[in-house]
Amino acid sequence: MNTTRLASWLLIVGPIGMLAVWMFLSPMLIGDVAEGLTSSEEALAYLQLNLDNEVISLVLDMIGGLCFIGMFAGFALLARSLQAGGANVAALCAYIFPAMIAIAVAGFGLSIEALNHFKDGELAEASALMVASDGLFGAMPTMWGLGTILLGLGITRDEGATPAIMGWILALFGVGMLSGTFISFSNSPIGMVVWLGMSIATVATGVTTLRKAD
Repeated sequence: MNTTRLASWLLIVGPIGMLAVWMFLSPMLIGDVAEGLTSSEEALAYLQLNLDNEVISLVLDMIGGLCFIGMFAGFALLARSLQAGGANVAALCAYIFPAMIAIAVAGFGLSIEALNHFKDGELAEASALMVASDGLFGAMPTMWGLGTILLGLGITRDEGATPAIMGWILALFGVGMLSGTFISFSNSPIGMVVWLGMSIATVATGVTTLRKAD
């Protein structure tokens, strides 16, 4: 399997698995945290839900986390596969997406450690770690948006397997994701639209690239 095909499969499987876990399976099997809580209260309520369903929670978090990280790995591989004029622009986002993978790994690691402290009754430490984990993902809209804008522009200048139209679509949704730097996406219909749109655009990019790569 060459780099382009691997990137395509990661861009297809990653968003689908991520949405399936975090939008459907997790709320159904584990539940949602009540609204109107402070950051610390929300962190402790989330940890309690996960502790009450520990095995299912760990399995879903692992699957969702791997899909989330895999999607960014797909973006990075696709960026590195671009040639000619697209390579110069994509070279920048080829560094952004690996950095996002590192942030995601750190965030998931903090959440696991928070659950361990919560099980030991160390509520203050558990809450602090969970809040820190959420904080690490605060820069995601900025980095994700900037990375997909650069990747999209690189695709429009490339003559490879990914159609130029998909580059423009990615860049458009990248602008939408970048707006999360200035507009809170938490419990917002705008955030849901941008998240779903970016996921659909990512899957479409993987599918069209895979078809032309065959």
